[in-house]
Amino acid sequence: MKYFEYVYIVLAIMTMIFMATEYDNLPTSTVGLLMFAIFLFSFMFVFRRRQRIRVDEYMEEERRKLEAELEEEDK
Repeated sequence: MKYFEYVYIVLAIMTMIFMATEYDNLPTSTVGLLMFAIFLFSFMFVFRRRQRIRVDEYMEEERRKLEAELEEEDK
C-alpha cells in the first residue's frame, strides 16, 4: 500500500489512451465524463502522494525521537 498512488496515475494514462483512440466514436457526454475521470485520477495521485510523503516524514521524525530517548536512557 506504500505506493498505491501509482495506480491512480496508471488509470489516468489508460483513460487518456482510451479517449484518444476512441474519440471519434464517443458521444460528447462520454468525452466529458472521461475528461472528468482523468482529472479525478490525476488529483488523487497528487493528493495521495503528498499524504504519503507527509506520513513518511512524520514517522521518520518519531523514529528519531524514540532513538534519542533510548540513547538518553542508556546514559
